[in-house]
Amino acid sequence: MMFRVLLILAVMALPIAASAEQPTAPVVPESQVATQDEEIAEEVAKSSFFMGAELFTGFRFDSTENDSFNEFTLDRAELTAGFDQHGIGGFFVDFEVVRSAAPNSLIGIDGNSLVARLKKGFAFIDPELGPGRLIGTLGVVPDPWVVTIEREFDIRGLRPIGSERAGFFVSSDLGGTLGYSIWDEMLELTVAFLNGEGRNQIEQNTGKNTTAVLSVRPWRPQFLGAEAELGLHGIFRDGSIGPGQGRNHRFGGAITFHHPRVSVGTELMFARGTDLRSDVDANVLTVWASGKILDPYLGLYGSFDLTNTDESLDDGAIMTIGGGVFTDVVNTTRRLNWRTLDQGRAAPLQRLRLYVGYVGEQYGDEAGAVPGAASASDLHTFQVQLEARGLANIFIK
Repeated sequence: MMFRVLLILAVMALPIAASAEQPTAPVVPESQVATQDEEIAEEVAKSSFFMGAELFTGFRFDSTENDSFNEFTLDRAELTAGFDQHGIGGFFVDFEVVRSAAPNSLIGIDGNSLVARLKKGFAFIDPELGPGRLIGTLGVVPDPWVVTIEREFDIRGLRPIGSERAGFFVSSDLGGTLGYSIWDEMLELTVAFLNGEGRNQIEQNTGKNTTAVLSVRPWRPQFLGAEAELGLHGIFRDGSIGPGQGRNHRFGGAITFHHPRVSVGTELMFARGTDLRSDVDANVLTVWASGKILDPYLGLYGSFDLTNTDESLDDGAIMTIGGGVFTDVVNTTRRLNWRTLDQGRAAPLQRLRLYVGYVGEQYGDEAGAVPGAASASDLHTFQVQLEARGLANIFIK
């Protein structure tokens, strides 16, 4: 009897002894749990829909030797949407608002109404391949040079980059691109095969524009609490345009240095043939700088363009000088990839910026007259410009 009681007590004690041998689970602080949850959510959220918008609008007062003019303007109104399957690909669609009449014309749809048209619309792939990432696009795709320089061009809400402003490039075209980047985009090569007629015209000849853009970003110092980046960029384009397959070649380079509080750069571009005349050689030199003096309340900017409209002319240059101040009502800057609304790594997810400044243009004796003022060679513009950008993501787990 005593043996049975002892046996029963021993069996009852086994679970208690086993539980005593197991170690107690550590208590994880709530902050660490939150961090782990964010990392898990970021890993799980492999897909996302995104939608964005851009608006550049303002008021300008123009003055020449003979007359003056003022107007409210809308330089850009765009709506963007797309889908991104992380590490695989997706699609990107961008609609813009433009005047319906052709340049230097007042006859369009219902007078000269604002109408919407497709600016970009393409499918893309971006898988990791070897030590880097392969990036391909097909459709109405961004011009690789414009995209490369714009991502470091902090005053895009005020004006285009110099080579686009001079008419040497359009921001998108029908075709495809293939690129490869390594070491977090410190070395990047993109090759584009495009119709060469821009997004507002069908193909006019059997030739294609072949463009190669090489970017090296060898230095990324840390200062003022953020990372800066030095970029060295080069381009060569073998192009043709129009039914006669006129030459439309480009070659040049740029140096950029971008920081959330400071942005400077210079671009030099040569054109062998232009959209208007295939026999003309032209070039443009651009220098720009912007910086925040009292972030985010006060910043300064300046730009200089020297456009040689025809290298065979002695006085065919147009010199443009601009400068002023800006204030950031909202400016959230993050490292983004090429697919986002701004098409750039240092682009803002959200920005509301107000510019106040001056632009002066001087036309050489053989460069023609100020557009819209046949007898004027100097144009002075005082402007107030609002730049608004936003981007939202809907992650899918």
